[in-house]
Amino acid sequence: MDVTPRISADSKVIQSYKNGEFKVSGDVYQGGVLVFPDDVRPWTIHKNVVDLDISDLQVIIDAKPDFEVLLLGTGNNFAFLPPELSAHLKQQGISAECMNTGAACRTFNVLLTEGRKVCAAMLPI
Repeated sequence: MDVTPRISADSKVIQSYKNGEFKVSGDVYQGGVLVFPDDVRPWTIHKNVVDLDISDLQVIIDAKPDFEVLLLGTGNNFAFLPPELSAHLKQQGISAECMNTGAACRTFNVLLTEGRKVCAAMLPI
């Protein structure tokens, strides 16, 4: 019995990351990136997670109908969003799950195979 998860051929799978570069479904992106199941968008962020402000999150907030889970890749090290930003996202109906970038990439791909509508917001730092 084949138990290989089936995903759409046009799904955006995160293949690798290193030094602020992400490879998603064969395409390479420099810097921050937002990855959805069927779309990839540059995220022009060059900050550490603790230095983010509300304006940095607006593109994520604007995309809200496109996802149900937000994974925030915080770079090599785990970090929390500042409490005021977490509160602002929650007011918008978004609960961010922060994790280091490697964990965020793996979790995105797993959720993708489950058919979940997920957004991975990856910081390049």
